[in-house]
Amino acid sequence: MASPVTPGTGRSNVLTLLSEQNACGRCGDTFPTRNSGGKPKRFCSPECRVADQKERYHREAHRCPLCGTEHEP
Repeated sequence: MASPVTPGTGRSNVLTLLSEQNACGRCGDTFPTRNSGGKPKRFCSPECRVADQKERYHREAHRCPLCGTEHEP
């Protein structure tokens, strides 16, 4: 007689990992997690990643070093 499969072991654990979703740091859309190792993904697409980098650069480039508030050029 085969032993019963308990939650969190064997195939059920793999299916749980594959079904996990992350939320994009820019648009909020969900996308599957990376299962191959490395750093966790923060964005759903390269377009969202580049747009976030541009927004962060713009905020930092126009920030006053003395008071820390944003100023338009």
